[in-house]
Amino acid sequence: MTPAFTVLEDWIAVLGRRWPVPRAPKEVSSALGVDLLLGSDASLAAGSSSRHAGGIIDAIRRARAKDGLFLPGPPPTIFLAHPRTADAAEMAPRQRFTWAHELGHYLLWKGTPATTGADYWEEEAACNWFAGEFLAPRALVQEIVGRPSKEWLTAVRRVADACDVSWDVAAGCMTALSGGRIVFLRLSHTSPRDGVERMRVVATSTYHHSGIAVGARAIIADAQFMRTCAALRSSETHLTTMQGNIGGLQTDGCPVLVRRLGPHWVLMVRVASLPAREGKGR
Repeated sequence: MTPAFTVLEDWIAVLGRRWPVPRAPKEVSSALGVDLLLGSDASLAAGSSSRHAGGIIDAIRRARAKDGLFLPGPPPTIFLAHPRTADAAEMAPRQRFTWAHELGHYLLWKGTPATTGADYWEEEAACNWFAGEFLAPRALVQEIVGRPSKEWLTAVRRVADACDVSWDVAAGCMTALSGGRIVFLRLSHTSPRDGVERMRVVATSTYHHSGIAVGARAIIADAQFMRTCAALRSSETHLTTMQGNIGGLQTDGCPVLVRRLGPHWVLMVRVASLPAREGKGR
């Protein structure tokens, strides 16, 4: 376990006892002495107080933040680009994850940014892990889903709804609960090329679990697997196997549960282990 993960693990124990799930971004930020600013930088510039004007606006523009940014201050500030409210009931799941990720940076850095590439990526991975674990506590996830089973694929949505997180984050928390043995993937169709149908990996639960984007952007062209996916009706689940590997994730011959979920297909794969992340991660 790296120092960044150790520090944030201690913070989860402290903060988790203080605030119920779903976490309240405005309340948590305020109690920790962190300003939470919302909206586009244009509207922020028009409505901000004098202490936030100028330097923070310039920093946001320089960073070209798409979702959020932590600024050391003073005062320490988390800027979220899109939400119009800090109310936990109204903030979208993705924005809540961004807030929790930036909160992790505040807790780690205390105003001192990472200075080397290795430190930076270690802290990014740790903040992703912190955001998932803080928003969806492991004990609560365990209570909702129980022991690993084929029902886990449908249980992801229950975790997401209970903790007000996205499907991807909930899946990552369940991968963590399984010790990395159960991995979830979300797939979409790609444009046919050379007359061959393919699927693209949109997201994997390993990213929120460990900061490793295993399989992300990988392409699947297993014809039998493609036919299985195409035949599935909405919300129907099917047990199959997959030939070959997905971007470093060892899936060849592994049991795969696949389910149609709107325009995407979601997979649950039982793997022997995740690829090692040399020198980094948990």
